Amino acid sequence: MEFEITTKTGDRYLVREPREEDLDEILEYITELVNERVFIVMDHVPSREEEKEWLENTIKDVRENRKIHWIVEKDGKIVGGIEARKGRMKHKHTVELGIALLKEARGKGLGKQLMQRLIDEIFKKWPDVKLIWLGVFSKNEPAKALYWKLGFRPVARLPGWRFHFGEYVDEEIWYWKDSPLVKELGIELE
Repeated sequence: MEFEITTKTGDRYLVREPREEDLDEILEYITELVNERVFIVMDHVPSREEEKEWLENTIKDVRENRKIHWIVEKDGKIVGGIEARKGRMKHKHTVELGIALLKEARGKGLGKQLMQRLIDEIFKKWPDVKLIWLGVFSKNEPAKALYWKLGFRPVARLPGWRFHFGEYVDEEIWYWKDSPLVKELGIELE
């Protein structure tokens, strides 16, 4: 899969699945995110070997229909990544989302377009999905604002769940309000 997104600022981005030859570029992208100390789960710059293992597993999971993962490029540079991870066993009705963009790609409406496209793709690929959810650092106000616009709502808070560069930070779990299970169970969201 490969497609383009044009943002509200007129910037054009190529979105595609990862390839093995992306390793060094992905490592540069992750290094930039970690050094910026953004709210991602990585707490250190991974070694090339760690990143190679992650990339191989991700490509395998995409091939085996357990994950949707897209790389985001601007002028040949990787500036973002977004994924949907299908739950397994007793969680197989759920999908967890994650997104990370470099500073240069933020604030242009790119994240919103990517998330909307990903949600559409989830239901095409996995029509049995009942619940789309994500975790977000409680201090990540820009991400929370985006998720709110997309129809996600908080359902739980896990105090001190993340250790973010010397500080314990709460994690919030958010459900997408249009998830079939939210309607089916009558889950009341803010």
